[in-house]
Amino acid sequence: MLQNASSPKFRLPDGAKPSEFFDKVDPTPGNPGINSVKIYARWQ
Repeated sequence: MLQNASSPKFRLPDGAKPSEFFDKVDPTPGNPGINSVKIYARWQ
């Protein structure tokens, strides 16, 4: 996943441990996933 990421920010550098690298670049620290969810108002 991280080796061929489309964003250079998430590409795993040579020799880096995936877990340590991901801890540094995680956009949602403390959450089990990296997806951001936005809830929009429902209009009826």
